[in-house]
Amino acid sequence: MGVVGSNPATPTKIQDIKMIITIDGPASSGKGTLAKNLAKHYNLYHLDSGSIFRWMAKHIIDNPGQPTNSETFATQLRSAIATADLNDPAIRSESIAQKASEISQIETIRSLFQTLCLDKVNQGIPSYDGAVIDGRDAGTVLFPNANVKLYLIVDSEERARRRYLETQTTDPSITYEDIYKSIVVRDQRDISRQNSPLKPASDAYILDLTSETPEEVLSMAIALIKAKNI
Repeated sequence: MGVVGSNPATPTKIQDIKMIITIDGPASSGKGTLAKNLAKHYNLYHLDSGSIFRWMAKHIIDNPGQPTNSETFATQLRSAIATADLNDPAIRSESIAQKASEISQIETIRSLFQTLCLDKVNQGIPSYDGAVIDGRDAGTVLFPNANVKLYLIVDSEERARRRYLETQTTDPSITYEDIYKSIVVRDQRDISRQNSPLKPASDAYILDLTSETPEEVLSMAIALIKAKNI
């Protein structure tokens, strides 16, 4: 089964993939945890597409004044993405997350982001049986032909609580109130942006997971995937 990315101008294409799963949802809704668990269960390559934006944000912060709409900028990032460490703790800070949310509003940045995501999946996919991609628009823009699309809903207070607990080991000075306000701002920005707004795909399974454990969420997702007979 061939699956291609959504950007027809991008020369990279993903071929002969058995399964593509996308997981979308707002910040700290559990997308990453579910994606990692599904990747392990089905032997899938996992891409946290949000980490691409955070990586881009750090690059922009580290290189002030560099035009982000230049061919040089795009060429540099396409070259660097091959060896980029998307698990680098440096891109997980709240300030980087805020910057990533800001640059996601820029059309040229979003176009480059799509290309980088496809490049990264093409690079990582050969050793796996497919891919699972989590983010804000994985099922609506990046992979609109995905086999299974999931959209996660968790109330903002619970998401703030989860994020607060995560940040205590890296930045204990951040308060729950700071996190909650940040999440509300990011939600509004993601939902209202003109390009690729946060929303469920028309054919996505919408899951309210406010009170479920990661194990329960995984079981629910596996049941939905089995029902698709992929």
